[in-house]
Amino acid sequence: MKMSLPMIQIVLGAIALLLILEGLGPAFFPEQWRGLIQMIAELETAQLQNMGRAMLFLGAGLLLFLSV
Repeated sequence: MKMSLPMIQIVLGAIALLLILEGLGPAFFPEQWRGLIQMIAELETAQLQNMGRAMLFLGAGLLLFLSV
C-alpha cells in the first residue's frame, strides 16, 4: 500500500504536534516535570498499564470522533 503525500504530511504533522506538546512540560516547568516523572516511575506495573490503556483508548476514541 503506497502512502500519498498528503497522508505523509498528516502523519509527520501529528508527530510534530506530539513532540511540541511533550516538550512543553520540561521546557517551561522542569522541576514539576521531574516530580511527575518520578511519581510515574513509582507506580505499580498494573497502574501504569491501566494509565497507558486509558490514554490509548482515549486517543483512539478522539481520532474516531474526529474522522466521522
